[in-house]
Amino acid sequence: MTTMDGSASHEHEVPEELTPGELRALMRERAQRRKSPWNVLLFLLGLGGMAATWYGFLWIVVGARNLVLGEHVASVTELVRSRCEGFAAGVCFVCSFFAAIPFGGFVANGILWCVAPIRRVFDEESGGVPGASFGESQRGLLLFALYVSLPALLLALGGGLLMRCRCG
Repeated sequence: MTTMDGSASHEHEVPEELTPGELRALMRERAQRRKSPWNVLLFLLGLGGMAATWYGFLWIVVGARNLVLGEHVASVTELVRSRCEGFAAGVCFVCSFFAAIPFGGFVANGILWCVAPIRRVFDEESGGVPGASFGESQRGLLLFALYVSLPALLLALGGGLLMRCRCG
């Protein structure tokens, strides 16, 4: 990152590797900063958004599976209740879960950002901390979605095509 005069600024850099002690210290510092009860709501909304997105991704995976394997058409509910066995089924369900994680964060951050009093509390808590503002956290979630969720969703699609279930 450069300043206005073109010189390098190292103020917001994060070290490449952290020792366990340094990581614990950073986590403790963050926990001290996040004292608002609104963080519980943020967590719960994040879980809800993640669960809804996970279910949506499973619909996409099952829809692609049904499109390719027309004679083995099944709904998400049937696949979840059936006995899907093997590595491919695990890949399908676990990878679609990991793909859903940043979208739960997007939902929670977006909803709570729309409520002005909560937004002010979160802005105060994140003040002066690099990477903790709304925009920077959304950017981090976007990068997570691009570098982790997209490949995970592709793996989930592959797992969905390869899994065999006993439906019905």
